[in-house]
Amino acid sequence: MKSLLATLLSLLLIMSGFAAQAETSWPDFITIGGGGSSATFYAVATAVANLISENSKCAATGSATNGGTNNMQLLASKEIEMGMADQNTAMQAYLGLNDFEGKGLPGLRAIAVIYRGYFAVQAVPSSGIKSWKDLTNKRICVGMAASGTETVTRQVFAAMGYDYSTSKDIVAEYVGASSGTDLLRNGQADAMTFLAPIPDSSQTELVLTTGATPISLSEEGIKTLTLEGSAFAAGTIPANTYNGQDEDVFTVYTPMVLWSTEDMDEEVAYQITKLIYENLGGLALSHNVFSKINNDNIIAGISIPLHAGAQRFYKEIGLIK
Repeated sequence: MKSLLATLLSLLLIMSGFAAQAETSWPDFITIGGGGSSATFYAVATAVANLISENSKCAATGSATNGGTNNMQLLASKEIEMGMADQNTAMQAYLGLNDFEGKGLPGLRAIAVIYRGYFAVQAVPSSGIKSWKDLTNKRICVGMAASGTETVTRQVFAAMGYDYSTSKDIVAEYVGASSGTDLLRNGQADAMTFLAPIPDSSQTELVLTTGATPISLSEEGIKTLTLEGSAFAAGTIPANTYNGQDEDVFTVYTPMVLWSTEDMDEEVAYQITKLIYENLGGLALSHNVFSKINNDNIIAGISIPLHAGAQRFYKEIGLIK
């Protein structure tokens, strides 16, 4: 009996030691880069930050930023510990391509896919834009500078034969959804691009106030964007997603992912992943995108390594062998 009690006491001490180690591994602060204050990224970052703060001794905060590209830059400079970005922009940062040439982020690591971001071009009726061929000489809101939306817009437009960074074929307005909506309402712009879930509240508002209609990408553009190894996949915005949208709109999407870096403690990354997975119902009260996360899509499409802590959690629940 004494031997059994001694063994049980030893086990309790070991378990309490593990618990203490996990508790003390939390940093004092975690900042999660989101997007503009009205953007889905910001809502996601704030919801996850609140969840962390409520379940640990860590003070976590969702931060307003310029979006995905900016978040990759902030992760590289260690100004934030986590951040949202689309898979396409993150891959460029990871490999040091395009905007990240000479300043890559090889230590980038994935935590979870939060939703799919569908690319959309919404054009107001007065623009005369009926298809992608009508974009020449139009004034288009392409997303804030250093945002994932702008990075993706540039790449998508290039696949359709437009290069607004070096050509005057398109006049680009580097603004987010809120400012872009004002420009379209006031007749100062013709169209606006989005990288957003379906449906998207910003686009719903734009459509209701301006009568904007989404247009399909070119078939060749979609083929170019979805070549093997690409971060994009072909996608459809179903008819009637938005008011007055009578037909399916053919486009591309990319996973929108919560990222960290290999610098984050493994136990902390494990606990954050676990918190998100086990509290999707509560998170969905903050934003509907969380209600669509499931075992089939929470790590689907990620081509950058998972954080070791996240990987350990997904192995425990059987999503990774």
